[in-house]
Amino acid sequence: MSNRQTIPNSIFPLTGDIESETGQSTVTVAGIQKTPVSPQPPNNGQILIFDEPTDQYVPGDPIVSGPDPVGTSPTVNPVQVAGIDEGNLVRELRTDTYGGLRVPVLEGLVAQLVAICQAQLAAYIEVNRLPENDYNPSNFS
Repeated sequence: MSNRQTIPNSIFPLTGDIESETGQSTVTVAGIQKTPVSPQPPNNGQILIFDEPTDQYVPGDPIVSGPDPVGTSPTVNPVQVAGIDEGNLVRELRTDTYGGLRVPVLEGLVAQLVAICQAQLAAYIEVNRLPENDYNPSNFS
C-alpha cells in the first residue's frame, strides 16, 4: 500500500526532488538530492544506479566487479562472501593478511590447546625441577 498524505493546496506546485501540480493525486520523485531520476520504471531485480554520462539515477542491474590485484587496497566495494551455519545463522568468511582463509572457531580452539600445553609443561617443569634455561616460554606463544 502506498503512503498517503494530504498536502494543502497552498504549497502547490511541488517542485524540486518531488513534483506535483494542484489537484493531482500523485507525486513524482524527480530527483535525489537534486540529481535527476530517470522516469523509466525498473525491471524486476534492478536498482537505481547513478549514471555519470547522463548525470542521473537510472534503473540498472547491480554490477559485481572482480577482485583488485592481490595485496592491494580495494578500489571498489568488495563483494562479501558468507555462509550459513548449522544454526541457520549467517557467518562471514575471513582471510588473513596473506590471503589464507581464517577459521575463527579453529583459531580459538588452537589458542585453548596451546594454553593447556603451556600449563601442562609448566606443571611438568615444576614437578621435575628442570633448570629455567631448558625451558623458554616464548617458544610456545
